[in-house]
Amino acid sequence: CHFAQVPQLPLRVTTAPARLMSGGRRWTGKGARTDAESLMADGPQIAVIGTGMAAVMCARSLAKMARGDYGENGRGLRNARITWCTSRGKLATQMGPKNQTIPQPGKPFFDYGCQYFTASDPWFQQQVEHWQKSGYLTALGQGEVGMLSKENGFTPIGGEKCWVGNGGMGPMLDSIIDDVVKEFSGTVNHISGFPDSKMSVKRLEKTADGWELGTQGGGKLGPFDFVIGAFAQHVLTDPFLLSGGGGGEKKFC
Repeated sequence: CHFAQVPQLPLRVTTAPARLMSGGRRWTGKGARTDAESLMADGPQIAVIGTGMAAVMCARSLAKMARGDYGENGRGLRNARITWCTSRGKLATQMGPKNQTIPQPGKPFFDYGCQYFTASDPWFQQQVEHWQKSGYLTALGQGEVGMLSKENGFTPIGGEKCWVGNGGMGPMLDSIIDDVVKEFSGTVNHISGFPDSKMSVKRLEKTADGWELGTQGGGKLGPFDFVIGAFAQHVLTDPFLLSGGGGGEKKFC
């Protein structure tokens, strides 16, 4: 992930002192409360940009910290507000000749990005099992995934379970995103850039109040105290960070 950060705001927000953000918004980390308790209850404003599993788990983890699920370990993000900006990622499904065609139940579709995924870490396995019980995905049977070669034909690959979305990876992801937004209502605000590409985030700008995001349609979102880019393709990452000027360029890694 790539992080854009307001100057002088520590990235380790769990130890951040209380401070008054420009624009009149007050955020507290682990510091002592003042008389203005109603203002002190406001947490940092965080933007998460991304559509895949990394963005899903990032948004969920931040929202759980904001809700207080991690106790003292997440106190620096207590009462944070997360704006989650999605578009169309590699977990994508389409039908018909047009790239923007949304799959319809009972009709053929093609997962042209990620055909399946595995879950090896226990914490992610637990989350995947929850999604399975919710009807969002299914584990393929043993021997259904393999390699094709001229010499050997189809050779099954063993190992961990291979998970696929019910009705396609795209509809699965839509259901998971909706699930997160509903679970953390009031904490997570979802901005969808697909199928309405005008809402897709394309630019980053540093202002006196923090970071602003620019959409393809010319709109602006923010200001934010932190921006997290949960996507990896350099064709997306590089132009996005470069648009932030010097503050964004130094976030390359």
